[in-house]
Amino acid sequence: MKKMFRARFSRQFIPMLIIQLLFIGYSFLLACLYKLPSEGMLSISETLKQRLPLFSAFFNIQKGLSVVDYFLSFAFGFIFPMLSFIYILNVVTRLQYNIISSDEKYYIIQTKKSLGVLVFINAVVMVIGLLLQYISIPICAYISSFIWDNLQYDFVPLLYACASMFCMCFFCGGFMLFGAAISLNRKTYKLFSFVFILWFVINRLSLMLDSISFLKFLSPFSFFNIWQLSQGIGLQIPCIFLIIGLIFVALSAIYFNRREFVFKEAIVRNE
Repeated sequence: MKKMFRARFSRQFIPMLIIQLLFIGYSFLLACLYKLPSEGMLSISETLKQRLPLFSAFFNIQKGLSVVDYFLSFAFGFIFPMLSFIYILNVVTRLQYNIISSDEKYYIIQTKKSLGVLVFINAVVMVIGLLLQYISIPICAYISSFIWDNLQYDFVPLLYACASMFCMCFFCGGFMLFGAAISLNRKTYKLFSFVFILWFVINRLSLMLDSISFLKFLSPFSFFNIWQLSQGIGLQIPCIFLIIGLIFVALSAIYFNRREFVFKEAIVRNE
């Protein structure tokens, strides 16, 4: 099992490192660009809302008077979730596409009775990456407050936002792992990927156009209102989705453990 984990983690290390550096770099970039709204001058987010309302709605930019509001608008509205989604898809794709590759045969044969371990290992690698991403945000904010005097973070809303986003991303990862585990071919997995993207698009379109705002109930992303969650409102929702994500991972492991054709095909190829 240790060999399996090391193999999975080593393959995922470079993408994990790249996305982690993007999280850290973007956090410091936003801190560097932040300017206190002066009298008679609109903040960047307010200017965008007036001039590009649809653009602002799609990227979930709502306000930016305080440094935390500014950070939530330009980081949690789009950039950080998308980076996490890319990381999740990269981790899960390995389970679906590379499970019978030559480098995996040894591990598949050695774990004939517990193929579900591969699912749990992928889930652990995914969780490690997500934790590093969302733990680094308040750390960067804390360091930034010493570098730039005008940055006075209220860390409680920021921590609420980070915890909520982690729960949302873990739910998405569990959903995609389930899709990879039950896929007998790439078509089923691609269907799960399509649904995953469709959820995001529906959520953003419902934010942009009031006429189709009712569509938000078709997307689980609509339940993650980062502005309310950052104020401690509705924190039970991320907890519920975290539990659902854990259920997805467990079901994925159970189902994948019964995919005997994987073992048989690996044996045939090995011969």
